[in-house]
Amino acid sequence: MQAGSGGAGGSGGAGGSGPGAGGAPPGCTVDAECPDGGLCEHPVCIAAACALVPNPAGTQCLGIQLCDGSGNCVACLTAAECLGNADPCVIHDCVGGTCMPTPSPAGTFCNGFADQCDGNGACVDCVDNGGCGECCVCDANHACIQT
Repeated sequence: MQAGSGGAGGSGGAGGSGPGAGGAPPGCTVDAECPDGGLCEHPVCIAAACALVPNPAGTQCLGIQLCDGSGNCVACLTAAECLGNADPCVIHDCVGGTCMPTPSPAGTFCNGFADQCDGNGACVDCVDNGGCGECCVCDANHACIQT
């Protein structure tokens, strides 16, 4: 019987090199290595990964606006932050971070309790007889006339 010869052994594959080899970029070790966030977010390095964390509600942004605590820069958080609250005939409310003026109800007193709001945002002489006192009645043109 004749003995056969063994087969040749295989060679190993070539290793990878150059651009594109290696996979994901290295993680961060400090916050400063992370890209900046928006106006109301700050970057942090957590467990070698960058993340954006919202600034606390009330943090100032864009001069007079405020961060809402969810990463958004808004005009207001409460009605007290809306300009124009001194006008008794216009109510300024904060709705979804935006100041929304709405007319006060008709009959609301204005001008030092001498006049009434007309329900459309204007201060007029009267809208009902309650705005005229005892001497007068309110006419259709929002004026007090003596009776």
